[in-house]
Amino acid sequence: MKRTINKLIYLLFRHYYGGGTKPIAYESSIASCTFLILIHVLQIKVLIWGGGTTSGDNRLLRFLSISLYFIPVYLLLSWFFRRKDIIEYKYSGNLRKDYLLLVLYLLATFSILTLIILFKNNKL
Repeated sequence: MKRTINKLIYLLFRHYYGGGTKPIAYESSIASCTFLILIHVLQIKVLIWGGGTTSGDNRLLRFLSISLYFIPVYLLLSWFFRRKDIIEYKYSGNLRKDYLLLVLYLLATFSILTLIILFKNNKL
């Protein structure tokens, strides 16, 4: 599992390293990976209990409730997958194929989340 996440962070790092996000490529890749993990947590939560991950009536409370999930996962990922390890990662594989698999994975993840939400709301 660690190798897979390391490879994912490396692929995202390479993507963000080009262009205007070069100075924050590592942070962006960790944040993107955190977002993906939280999407999977949301899928499980909606499937089992229904509802979303936010609580509160106004934007500030919803933002704070999402931060309570995001910050610990982000800090854990940045602790386990250090910047130096990602930069020095010895990539062995086909970049094109792996980027294509990443895009397909993202499409599948969001499609499954949408289907779960529609199923839970009896609209499917």
